[in-house]
Amino acid sequence: MKNFHLTFLALFISSFAFGQMKTRQPKTTNHAPFKVEDLAPVQPISPAVPLAASQFFEKQNFWSIASLPKPVSGQPDLQALISEETGTPYLIRGAMNADPAKALNQQVQDYLISVKSVLKLDDPTLEFQIKKTEIDELGYQHIRLQQQWMGVPVHGSEAILHENNGQFYLFNGRFHQSPKLANVTPAIQPEAAEQLALTDVSNTETVKTLTPDDLHLVNTTQQAKAELVIFYPTNNDPHLTWHVTVVPNIASRYSYFVDAKTGELLSSHSEICKIAGHLHGVRQFDSEQLSFNDKVVATECSLPTDELPTFLPPVDGPATANATDLLGQSRLINTYKVGSTYFFVDAVEAMFKPAQSSFPDGGVGVIWTIDAQNTSPENNNFGAVHITSSNNSWNNPKAVSAHYHAQKAYEYFKNTFGRNSINGIGGNIVSLINVVESDNSQMDNAFWNGQAMFYGNGNQAFTAPLAKALDVSGHEMSHGVIQATANLEYLNESGALNESFADIFGAMIDRDDWQMGEDITNTQFYPTGALRDLSNPHNGGNSINDDGWQPAHYNEKYTGNQDNGGVHINSGIVNKAFFLFANNGSVGKSKAEKVYYRALDQYLTKSSNFVDCRIAVVQAATDIH
Repeated sequence: MKNFHLTFLALFISSFAFGQMKTRQPKTTNHAPFKVEDLAPVQPISPAVPLAASQFFEKQNFWSIASLPKPVSGQPDLQALISEETGTPYLIRGAMNADPAKALNQQVQDYLISVKSVLKLDDPTLEFQIKKTEIDELGYQHIRLQQQWMGVPVHGSEAILHENNGQFYLFNGRFHQSPKLANVTPAIQPEAAEQLALTDVSNTETVKTLTPDDLHLVNTTQQAKAELVIFYPTNNDPHLTWHVTVVPNIASRYSYFVDAKTGELLSSHSEICKIAGHLHGVRQFDSEQLSFNDKVVATECSLPTDELPTFLPPVDGPATANATDLLGQSRLINTYKVGSTYFFVDAVEAMFKPAQSSFPDGGVGVIWTIDAQNTSPENNNFGAVHITSSNNSWNNPKAVSAHYHAQKAYEYFKNTFGRNSINGIGGNIVSLINVVESDNSQMDNAFWNGQAMFYGNGNQAFTAPLAKALDVSGHEMSHGVIQATANLEYLNESGALNESFADIFGAMIDRDDWQMGEDITNTQFYPTGALRDLSNPHNGGNSINDDGWQPAHYNEKYTGNQDNGGVHINSGIVNKAFFLFANNGSVGKSKAEKVYYRALDQYLTKSSNFVDCRIAVVQAATDIH
């Protein structure tokens, strides 16, 4: 069996968000929920966003913007929903004409000037920059905007301006009032901020010097990378900040925010939670905790280089085989023959690019399944190899399940939404089986690391390899889709949305029930036999003290810091909302999944929370139906 050259794992797969399947909840106390306020119903305007009386946490009702100069004749005044936290609108709705004689950039500037009074920005034409423009399959145009101050991005502050038939009909997102910092020249160099973050993360993680191959596997060019941003910590005062993305090892990634004037560590959070019961919280820092003289202790790490991959001519091409998976089912799988050897490589999908490919390691637009050989991505001995056969006969149920499920998830997104692979542009889909913990114990989890899907073999909470469950595979692959669309930050409500959308698409890929992980869950840990249940987030429990319990309604919301602010816990609220929507009259799963995908792809932003999701879902349903 040839060693697999890890450099190629990074081909054509991008972004950095991380996700996992949550296992056991920690024993913790329930917290008082946020107050819930009803939003008064308003008269719909065209294009409509009909918001009925509902459970919003924002206390402001719609504000009329009667003074605006260019609402469409005969239509009601534009209206805005204002965030109590920032004083800025997270929604402006109503029709405003776009001048067809002007370029798009000027049309956008005209709109921003027209609504300046409610935006609370000194100069919105300078503080919003067009980040991306897309025309969707319905012909609607969506213009994504990034807030900045004196050329520096404001972290998490994004908005989308939507146009259809020559009219801007909706503006939504999350941003701040003008930060009004006097200057944006950092006193702390980026290298110093990176060192601070590395030093701090070394207190909880193994920090290894990553080789070029390692860096490819985690899709970054350096172990700690600082970007200058404007950051709002919990006191809501803007800070010029270095946002440092830290990758201590192949299996971990953290976001750190270091004050670029003082060097104070303002906040940090993990972007992946890997093991049962190990829930990372959002950390706030004392400025005296670290100094620039602290040194990070790193251990040398290199991937096996004694046997590099051998390219075997000639390339014979795709093949198929029938093989048994972990459920005991015979599956038709796609393989690839190179010389006299068959590999677990699917190169027959529409995304495959034969002219750019070389085999076995250099396929472009392929689905790969490889074997981590019971090694941990946190350790020096981590190595992945191809899964091969000399006669296209396979006795490897774990590999068959992972490979088949990746194909099914790919087909789901392509056939249901027209999506071209995880990243939308035909990127490779990679699965690793036989992944273990750093202490070489069996991993009780599965996770998406921004590049690939990693499957443990189960330990206590799970009775079988996690690759056995189609909904687990669908959940992890969906995290990649989420990071390539709205890129919901893995924190608080936006992180709970991230987890919920992964559950929703996982349940739709494996759509015979509403449960997650029911094929692999140990009933001694989860009495219902399911990790989660979209139809009943309480899942047989009575409170957060019961394993598998989630809130089913906003008035049960967890408000603590564990689990990155409850990303797996509070996802139950949105899961239940999807279940209710899909089971409402004539809606059904097929309509519901398309509405939620459109909401994710076209209306949600990095910092979206639950109220933004409701707005996005209603608008997406209005667009389609």
